[in-house]
Amino acid sequence: MRKFWLVILLAVPLVLVACGGGDDGGGDTEPDQSATPATVTSEPPTSVPTWTPSPEGWRPSPTPPPATWTPQPTREEVENVGSGNTGGNTSGTGSGSSNEPAVQPTAGPTWTPQPDWCYELASISEDFRIQAGQPVTLSWQPVTSSAVVTHYVVKVRHPGGADVWAEITADSTIGLPGDIFNQAVAYGWQIQPLDGDGEPVCFPISGEIVVSFE
Repeated sequence: MRKFWLVILLAVPLVLVACGGGDDGGGDTEPDQSATPATVTSEPPTSVPTWTPSPEGWRPSPTPPPATWTPQPTREEVENVGSGNTGGNTSGTGSGSSNEPAVQPTAGPTWTPQPDWCYELASISEDFRIQAGQPVTLSWQPVTSSAVVTHYVVKVRHPGGADVWAEITADSTIGLPGDIFNQAVAYGWQIQPLDGDGEPVCFPISGEIVVSFE
């Protein structure tokens, strides 16, 4: 009988512990109202790219090529080209020589010296100072060492540039009529040798005739 009650006393605590544990774990628990709710962020939906068809008959414009710039030649380059120097090897050999022909400078006017016998022509008369209407006689030293010179052309020129008188003669002297000196200006005269065909063969000699009314 004592053992029976001992077993009962030991079993009661075990039953109580089991009941308490069942209430703690098996009962419905209400949510803690003090807990902070999680923040929910909403993101806008990502837009999907769209494509609009081109109108009927539309054609894209051609894209112009990019602009280019050509540097201007320097002064040294221009001078080298003008002088025929292309900047390559001046000896014409080696890798520095150019295959293109060099630009040759433009030849300037040339002057051919006249024969020595042309210098025999010289004026004997000096410049004249006369009254208007007065005649003048011109004299010169002719060319005698060459048979090329056969005649001389004598001209009188107004200061405005026009010839007022001209004549061809085989002599070494000629008279100028006074009626051509009708203005108080300085007239010019010149004498030039001619060959048998009437072509000038030497430079002319020249002088002045100053006319006044006093």
